[in-house]
Amino acid sequence: MRWKYAPPVKNNIPGRIWLRQNIRIEVGEPFFISFSKILCETLEIAAEVYQALKNGGDFSDLALKYSVDPTRDQGGKVGKTDIHLYPDYIQKELKRLKADEFSQPVSFGDKYLIMKRHGF
Repeated sequence: MRWKYAPPVKNNIPGRIWLRQNIRIEVGEPFFISFSKILCETLEIAAEVYQALKNGGDFSDLALKYSVDPTRDQGGKVGKTDIHLYPDYIQKELKRLKADEFSQPVSFGDKYLIMKRHGF
């Protein structure tokens, strides 16, 4: 059996290496928000979805049509979720939204996210 993190090898001789990691642990009260999301492959698609929402498009229908997230089959509904599971900039955006308001497209990894906050 081979060790998962094998040391570097030079001339068939394993080298000596020390690995040091720093981690940060944050503890806080959960902050639950009910929301839906549409995860788009490109900024162009996200902009098209955002414009459709501004023109009165139905969030659930647009999620089903454009989202690449597994929640698409539920119309993008995530439900009541602790937002601390998301990066800080997503948390701030969700807190900023009023009930039934949707966000502009937000970069999320290599995709773009549009979120809709549900009633309080």
